[in-house]
Amino acid sequence: NSAWVREEVELALTRRVRVVVVDLPDSRRFPLLRDLDGLRWDEGEPKRLHRVEQRILDALVQRRQFDQRVGQMVQAWCGLHGWQPREIDRRRWRLFHPSAPRRAWLLEYEEASHSLDRLYRLFQSYQDICAEQAVFIHGGAPLSRLEQEAVRWAVHGEPLHVAALEELLGLLGSPTAETLL
Repeated sequence: NSAWVREEVELALTRRVRVVVVDLPDSRRFPLLRDLDGLRWDEGEPKRLHRVEQRILDALVQRRQFDQRVGQMVQAWCGLHGWQPREIDRRRWRLFHPSAPRRAWLLEYEEASHSLDRLYRLFQSYQDICAEQAVFIHGGAPLSRLEQEAVRWAVHGEPLHVAALEELLGLLGSPTAETLL
């Protein structure tokens, strides 16, 4: 329960970095981590460290695969329109800024699901870059009708959108969206 560990966990969760929780015997979790799945550390299990390593590797692989799929789709979409995507500060927010003579889109993405704080960060980036439209691409399931209504309410008429990866090209209006998925 040290202060610096708490700060690091808060920073990771704020930046939506996947956190792997290992539950030690007779230990308590930080309140911030109470809703996350954890691995139980069992002293009697010979492969306990391997299980933790595997969970971390799985998280890294999932993120890399998602990044690659988004990158391929953005490249294909821009190619259809003769646009050039520009990746902006990938270490910070993972965004693309495809632009054309009359259009500027901002695409932010992460493999986590959508959230209100994530929508607010999209709004901040949209304002900073002065984009015409902004889309947050998430790794979860498509939004339910209620979630779609909540997003419309939250954006107050701003041209901000939330889409699951498989919905991206349809949202962007590509005539060949199905062939690129």
